[in-house]
Amino acid sequence: MQLIVLIACVIQGEAGGLGNPAMFMVADTMAYRYETTQNWDDVLKYYYGYNPEPSDFATTLATNLVNKPWKSVFQCPFAYSDSDRYTQGWSEGDYIYKTLHLKQDWPGE
Repeated sequence: MQLIVLIACVIQGEAGGLGNPAMFMVADTMAYRYETTQNWDDVLKYYYGYNPEPSDFATTLATNLVNKPWKSVFQCPFAYSDSDRYTQGWSEGDYIYKTLHLKQDWPGE
């Protein structure tokens, strides 16, 4: 249960301000990373957002990630914001929703 709450808080913190589609996209990057590592500590070390009050949708996504993980739809391990893109000099993502970018390869390349 603690893992589900932690993942939900991260999903909410990373993309909650952009709505449910963005939260799904971030969760999908987690699903992709989990497919390759099978270790939640390895997955979560790449995410910095955290909101101590996750929405019901973020909690549902987290519950599914832990109990019934899906095969990633986007096949992208990287999620980043427009702000990160500009400050880091990164390229646009392969998939973009509002200010959220998903990328299959390291965005700095």
